[in-house]
Amino acid sequence: MCPGFVNHLCYLFTEVSQMCINADNGDVKSALLVLALLLDTMHGALKSISEVVRRALDVIISLLLC
Repeated sequence: MCPGFVNHLCYLFTEVSQMCINADNGDVKSALLVLALLLDTMHGALKSISEVVRRALDVIISLLLC
């Protein structure tokens, strides 16, 4: 994950929230669909990051216990 990825997701959340605020009923449904996809993307990214952190902690702990 890089800062560009985070900035891109933040930008998309901002755009979708503006769509929800300024839209009529049909556009809100589209915005909510995009929001659901963004949340799914965030969920996948956080799962991936947590796995990397767990592995790094396992390595650190094993080095400290040796």
